[in-house]
Amino acid sequence: MRNSMPILLVEDEPTDIILVKRALKDSEIASPLVHSINCKEALEHLNDRNNKKPGVIITDLNTPEIDGFEFMRIIKADDVLWQIRGYLLRLVLFHSRVSGMRRLSSSVRYSCEISPTAQ
Repeated sequence: MRNSMPILLVEDEPTDIILVKRALKDSEIASPLVHSINCKEALEHLNDRNNKKPGVIITDLNTPEIDGFEFMRIIKADDVLWQIRGYLLRLVLFHSRVSGMRRLSSSVRYSCEISPTAQ
C-alpha cells in the first residue's frame, strides 16, 4: 500500500458512495476509505483522537444538518483539523423541467485547499 492515510467520504446517497468507491478502485488508490453519512458524523469521527486523520476529505455539499460549506468552515477554524490538506467538494446538479425535478447524471466537482487563517 503506497499511502496508508485514509480518505474520509461524507456522503448520504448510496449510489454516489458506490461511484466514489468504484472511482478509487479504478484509479488504483489503495488508501482505506472511511465513510460518514453526514458532516456532523464526520466531525465526530475527526475529533475522536482514536481515529487516524484522513489525507483527503471528499464531501457532498448538500448533506443533512450541516452542509459541506459549513463543514469546511468548521475544519478551517479548528486548531488541529485545518492541517488536513486535501479536499474535494461534490455537488450534484438538478435540472428543473415541466415534469419536475430530475437528477442529472453528472456531478460537478470543486476542489479547494483550506489554509490556516493569519493570526
